[in-house]
Amino acid sequence: MSIKTVPPVSSGLETFDSRFGVPRPYGFVSGLVTEFDSIATVTVGTNAPAVVTLDNIPSSYQHLQLRALASNTQNSRPDIFVRFNEDATTNYVYHELRGTGSAVEAVGVTSRTGIQLGNWSPLSSESPIFSPIILDILDYATDKRKVVRNFYSSEAPSYPYVRLESGLWLGTSAINSISLTLQTNYYYRQHSTFALYGVKAP
Repeated sequence: MSIKTVPPVSSGLETFDSRFGVPRPYGFVSGLVTEFDSIATVTVGTNAPAVVTLDNIPSSYQHLQLRALASNTQNSRPDIFVRFNEDATTNYVYHELRGTGSAVEAVGVTSRTGIQLGNWSPLSSESPIFSPIILDILDYATDKRKVVRNFYSSEAPSYPYVRLESGLWLGTSAINSISLTLQTNYYYRQHSTFALYGVKAP
């Protein structure tokens, strides 16, 4: 699937999607509208895995974007970590800004075995709620260290917050697999969905 753009409307904030007759957001690279191709989509079934991996990623794009909507099977909020090329060593650093509506927190960490993206919503009285993540992976196919940017939101009434984050994988090989790993003894809930897109160079 290819999501194509047409020239922007006068607002400069959206493009007009002729398929549906409505404006929609777009992304910029060096001030130009970009094009996204669907690479892979994974939807969790009844097997409740602890890790979701997207592999065999082609190297023909400039950037990657991962979009997820997920929850877990237990009545608590486990951490979720992203790892690249099955690297589980202390090759990751990140910092984040988090807001709860009543407080703001900032955290920076180094020498981690993955970049923490958020805390998935629990299976409880708030069970209809799945949490979204949008993760940008920049210049993933180069021989440089890889920079990521992440947006996460939890709308669970007992713990609402938003999270903005940037991180770094110290590996220098091209990224060909992405693993999203829950902390020990937690599992993804059925219907959790992960979609990977390639962002073409302008």
